[in-house]
Amino acid sequence: MIIKKIGALIFLLFLVLAPCSAATPEELSDAIVDPSTQSYIVEVGSTSGNSTQFAVYNQSLQGFPTNGSSFAVISSGNASGINGTSGPGRNLFVKSGNSTTTGQYSNRGNFSYDIANLYFKIYIPYGAKTLSFDWRFATTEALGAPYWDWARAVLSYGGTSYNMLLLPDGRAVDVNSSGNYSNQISGTIIPNDVVYPYVTGNRLVYGIYTASFDVSAFQGKVVELNFWVADERDGVVDSALFVDNLHIDIENNNVSAGTIPMQKTGIPLGALFLGVITIMGGIYYSKKQ
Repeated sequence: MIIKKIGALIFLLFLVLAPCSAATPEELSDAIVDPSTQSYIVEVGSTSGNSTQFAVYNQSLQGFPTNGSSFAVISSGNASGINGTSGPGRNLFVKSGNSTTTGQYSNRGNFSYDIANLYFKIYIPYGAKTLSFDWRFATTEALGAPYWDWARAVLSYGGTSYNMLLLPDGRAVDVNSSGNYSNQISGTIIPNDVVYPYVTGNRLVYGIYTASFDVSAFQGKVVELNFWVADERDGVVDSALFVDNLHIDIENNNVSAGTIPMQKTGIPLGALFLGVITIMGGIYYSKKQ
């Protein structure tokens, strides 16, 4: 009986700590999108990527999750089982999509492989100010290697596209550009809890980064946000994007005590209301006397 109970506890612990080995777009959306923004998600899907390239984690890794109890990993290799201490990293030639099938090339225009894509179609409500999410880029490629694996988050509307995923210096994300913000010695990441030897946020500008884009011009419209992660020039030695807390900041139109509108006479409504109450109270008191 005791053995059975221990077994059940181990199984439950596995369910809590283990990521989904093949997360669906809907599961990824649930993990990434803030509850306040879920109602604005019109559609979620994937146009490229083997199912093993997407995983949902409900345990703490690299400071994630930043909102709720789970976050997502999108990888050019195997996104599952990345928890642990850094080592040789992930190698999986998944043959899931390339520059020919997706039209996506590296930041310097080179052919790319194992391209993983997750897209959202998002209604931008009236009063919306910014669309934001938290992220980190991790890689098993050696810094300085000629293979610049890359990641993007492209917001599109009406034939115009904007890459939201930028480093603190404004450059697009790849193995080369992220080197300035990643640990320089393999495995010296803080915390050392994933198998990737290099992770952004471990040099110059520390911690988790937040991408944010002004969407006020798209109020009342549906935009598309595409996350892309890929290997450049080969299909092994992979990279990944950690993503969480995708949300829309909406301007608060509620009237608060500190912003009571003025009458044309210049008397605040609150003061007028208090005055009326005071007068009525005085009349009532006089009658009682």
